[in-house]
Amino acid sequence: AINSLKIRHGDMQMPPGWSAVFRAGVVFLLLGPVAAFAAVNYYVATNGSDAAAGTNWATALQTVSNAVARTVNGDAIMLSNGTHSIKAEVVITKGITLQGVWGRSNTVVRRSEAAYYRLFIVSNANAVLEGMTLRNGYANNTHGGAVYMYSGTIRDCSLGNNTASANGVGGGVYALGGAVRDCNVTNNYGATSGGGLYLAGSCLVSNCFIAKNRAEHGGAGLTMTSAGAIVTRCVIRNNTNSYYTGGGGISMGAGTVQNCLIAGNRQTMDGSDKGGGGVRQSGGTLLNCTIAGNRVMGGNRAGGVWWAGGCITNTIVYGNTVGATPDNLMASPLTTIRYSCAPELTNGVGNVSQDPDFI
Repeated sequence: AINSLKIRHGDMQMPPGWSAVFRAGVVFLLLGPVAAFAAVNYYVATNGSDAAAGTNWATALQTVSNAVARTVNGDAIMLSNGTHSIKAEVVITKGITLQGVWGRSNTVVRRSEAAYYRLFIVSNANAVLEGMTLRNGYANNTHGGAVYMYSGTIRDCSLGNNTASANGVGGGVYALGGAVRDCNVTNNYGATSGGGLYLAGSCLVSNCFIAKNRAEHGGAGLTMTSAGAIVTRCVIRNNTNSYYTGGGGISMGAGTVQNCLIAGNRQTMDGSDKGGGGVRQSGGTLLNCTIAGNRVMGGNRAGGVWWAGGCITNTIVYGNTVGATPDNLMASPLTTIRYSCAPELTNGVGNVSQDPDFI
């Protein structure tokens, strides 16, 4: 019977020469796939050549776009120090890493032509931009001056002097997904909203310094419209919204801002519906934040938080002004503001109105 068939070691014989073939096949099966999918590093230097191999510094390529075109998933591109000028938008659809080897203070990627174009579109969850300064991107009447991000990660980068013009939002980054970590986002302009960042999907912004960005219709530092957007352990400082809506630091319709300092932001246009020097909140959650030293022009309301919806928990809103007059929080009712501190919080669960005694 088949079930009782037993083959002892040594019973099976191979024709002459097959043993070597069998052993070679085993080696191929074990090692072949590893060799086929081995990651490759490509190198780009400002004095390189796109006719070169690009597989070491001696044969470095010259342009980022050429290096991206040669990669496959898992590869990495190493950028030399200096300024790397790109002549057209670079689209990254593969899971690759683009890294400035000498860090963001020494490696710059910038738009070089008079024509308007952003620097990158990123649409692979395993794609990484790391260790560089992204500068001078220009999304003309569209979104994401430096980066339009569907997914992926921007890590340890500086994003500065980028623009989303006309009806565009997200002067630095427009994000539908992915993560921005350990970055400086400064001096960007979003004509409509989100001078620094516009978070329109489930994405994470963590450990970032978001400062001196500008917008005209709210959220000069950043704008959040997705319940899946999370901003954590960030400093949002000295951003300016200059026209409609309000929200010098953050315009927040959804999502979560937690463990952040929101300070020194401005709403400069006069008007009773243009309040919220620090935050204009119509949804989402402010959690464990300090909102201080923000200001709006006279005639506006709420130098700190202009509240129309959402939750505020364990947050200090203090030292904010309308002009020179203290005015921290405009909110009614107070049922969704809990365990927080502001002069206006004379009732509500766990709220206090005493001076927090900043050091």
